Amino acid sequence: MVAGLHFESLTALPEDIEALCGLSEAEGFRFLRRLIEDWQLGHNRFNLEGEVLMGGFVDDALVAIGGINCDCDDDQLGRLRRVFVHPDYRHTGVGRALVLLLEERARQSFKRLVLFTDRPDAAKFYESMGYQAVQGHPQRSHVKRF
Repeated sequence: MVAGLHFESLTALPEDIEALCGLSEAEGFRFLRRLIEDWQLGHNRFNLEGEVLMGGFVDDALVAIGGINCDCDDDQLGRLRRVFVHPDYRHTGVGRALVLLLEERARQSFKRLVLFTDRPDAAKFYESMGYQAVQGHPQRSHVKRF
């Protein structure tokens, strides 16, 4: 594990979210930009019952982020969203620690957790954590039952 790593439940976006967002956009991802825009507009602040947004920090630097939202069509279903790990901290256990922490929080409110990814490397990561592939659903690629 990375020395100095700690996680915090976020009630405001960290100052260095833009730097992490820039790294994600350089890899072709738009979901952190959507996180920032949705937060600023008040559309999604991960503040409904059962929801949480977590930041992973090394010292004071944001190196990972991810959250749990309620899924719109089932109150027993949570959605893992906006998970991103700084490229320098991948394959160090940071992403796994973040997802395990999010799952721990999700278990308090949900019976299942879903996510969507179209990236084979991300799919392999989630499957290594016990998520099962979902076939034929346009908004869900994986599910994990608690």
